[in-house]
Amino acid sequence: MCGIGGIFSRGGLGPDHEGVLENMKASLAHRGPDGSGVWTDAAAGIGLCHTRLAVLDLTPMGNQPMRDLSGRGAISYNGEVYNHRELRSELEGTGWRFRSQTDTEVVLAGCLTWGIPRALERFNGMFAFAFWDASERALYLVRDRIGIKPLYYGWAGDDLIFGSELKALCVHPGFTRTVDHRALELFLMLQYIPSPRTIYTDAFKLPPGHFMRLDPDGKTSVAQWWNPDRFETKGETTGSESLEPELSALLDDSVRDRLMSDVPLGAFLSGGMDSGIVVAAMAGTGGSPPSTFTVSYQEDDFDEGPVAADVAGHLGTAHHQVKINSRTLLDRVFDLPLIFDEPLSDPSALPMIVLSRLAREHVSVILSGDGGDELFGGYDRYRAVDRYINRFVGLSPSMRRSAAAVMARLPSRPLTRSYNLLKKISGRVPVENFAGKWEKLLKLIVQNDPSAAYQASIGIFSPTEAGEVLGKQQVPLLPDTFNSFLNEPSDKSFVRRMMELDARTFLTDDVLAKVDRASMAVGLEVRVPLLDHRIVQWSRRVNDEDLFEKGKGKAPLRQLARRYLPEDILRRPKMGFTMPLDSWLRGELKDLLTQYLGAGSRVLENYFDPPYVNQLVREHLTGQSNHHEKLWNLLVFALWEERWKPMAA
Repeated sequence: MCGIGGIFSRGGLGPDHEGVLENMKASLAHRGPDGSGVWTDAAAGIGLCHTRLAVLDLTPMGNQPMRDLSGRGAISYNGEVYNHRELRSELEGTGWRFRSQTDTEVVLAGCLTWGIPRALERFNGMFAFAFWDASERALYLVRDRIGIKPLYYGWAGDDLIFGSELKALCVHPGFTRTVDHRALELFLMLQYIPSPRTIYTDAFKLPPGHFMRLDPDGKTSVAQWWNPDRFETKGETTGSESLEPELSALLDDSVRDRLMSDVPLGAFLSGGMDSGIVVAAMAGTGGSPPSTFTVSYQEDDFDEGPVAADVAGHLGTAHHQVKINSRTLLDRVFDLPLIFDEPLSDPSALPMIVLSRLAREHVSVILSGDGGDELFGGYDRYRAVDRYINRFVGLSPSMRRSAAAVMARLPSRPLTRSYNLLKKISGRVPVENFAGKWEKLLKLIVQNDPSAAYQASIGIFSPTEAGEVLGKQQVPLLPDTFNSFLNEPSDKSFVRRMMELDARTFLTDDVLAKVDRASMAVGLEVRVPLLDHRIVQWSRRVNDEDLFEKGKGKAPLRQLARRYLPEDILRRPKMGFTMPLDSWLRGELKDLLTQYLGAGSRVLENYFDPPYVNQLVREHLTGQSNHHEKLWNLLVFALWEERWKPMAA
């Protein structure tokens, strides 16, 4: 993995641009500790910068930005193309002479030989890159199919600027850091900012599976080069007996591709089956036992460490574990705005930072199990909304409101004590994050349509609550793109539409963004076998009835996991990669909470309604209500705002 950045200016590049490119490069140094470079064509108005994490061909021949021998093209590239050796052989057959063993040079040659659209369709991997075509005097910005690798762009006067992270754009003196208030509203509701928006009005995310072309006359166009809908053939994989061998073959091939490396590699391992089957596939390739890495908690309710250790022992890995507590969190909380230069309040971001630091002490490349929940229906919200549709839609709104009102009057602490008693008696965690899911249930059952129920199932603040935080009556609902996707006429079930929307939004802009920033902050490359585009395409052809088994999603993955993992591990309830924020915000993080969300805080003065926020803090600290998701969301924004000091506008 690497960091990329650059400028395209119609008026040509001057001495000031050279300094900006150097500053861009410096801002991305953490993404590439093994080398860096800048290339410019001042007359053409193009400048590229790069920081390198050397994974393939560790020699200087792999340094970037890279140009071809003829000078027709230049590239700044971040990612891995796993089929580069096959493509190299094909290109050599056409007369190409390669100077390195890198996939970067293959990508450059492929773009020059086949043209951007055709070349991209042939690349199997994760990538984001800037390609300069000197013959056309055109710049292309490209992002991989799933959005595993990030790419931001924006405007600073007449300059188009771009980079792997927003901080690369922020070093340009002409870039205005003005908060996009619609983006802030979406952050409050979703905990992330969906593409193509960013937290700034003048910056954007290039969507997954898209490329942008910029011509010398200033004309800009964005095109989608990969659309997963093209690969759907309903019913093609019917027959559950065929699913397990088909998925097994695809996963084995995907894992084998992702073991390509000239540096040590390992895997993240939780107590879940997704990472378990990835590690099992790694172990099945032969060679030395893979190194695995896990976060453990002092609090038993959240601790998957013992389960992960059991899985590691069963698979024979070299296992490493780090235990964290509220003190660890407090020590790392100020890393958040440095690493995540756009607000992201996913509670698992901090554990991911700690886990990445542990892994980087031993390896340079990691395989993860991300993507299984979105592709195969693993989240509880899919079942919850499906039950809402089947059980509550037929009730009148007044009946649903009455039921919710009765449930809401049940005191928080007695409910929690009853839950803890049940847990103690049964010896297991009946429901992960009970308090948060109880609150979401209350929101869900009063909704009037499935789209609103979906928003209630994923939301931190409801539209009404977000309006209250911001001192408004109500903010708009989800983006139009969300609503149109959920509500457009379709023969797909609503649950399937939720899954596909999550894969386009939550997976890319929350899960993968979190993993990329946390891992690249320490120069660690993470590869994601379950998001090989062939597995993504295959998953979309699996019928709903074959995805769900006795009300549980991920049936194809569960069938495959039975080949590798004991049944008692598979039967354990899903815990999720999160933290006990409820109690921590009442404990060691209490002072932090009151400092950033209390009287006189900068963020309350400039963005939020003080009485409303003070009420949330008071109710949580006294135990009257559990607002940990909301307060963490606000706290993350406050920390970000203090570090980056944007203009509130």
